Amino acid sequence: MNMKYLLDTKALIAFFNDEDGAENVEKILNDIDKNKAEGFVSAITLTEVYLFEEERRAHCKEENRANRVLQSEDSCNRC
Repeated sequence: MNMKYLLDTKALIAFFNDEDGAENVEKILNDIDKNKAEGFVSAITLTEVYLFEEERRAHCKEENRANRVLQSEDSCNRC
């Protein structure tokens, strides 16, 4: 009988961000991919992972925007 895993938000975020425990999650996902195990994710976990990634992307956009502003200010100061 195959192992069954219920993947939670913390495990998936650790995997996507290569944090502590990511290698364990990767092994589980590989076993699921090879049909050696079954994997399940709740709708709430999917939503939380989605929102976490959206927040991260928004933060990166803000940082990029701020860096562009700082670079343009540096260019103005050189004149």
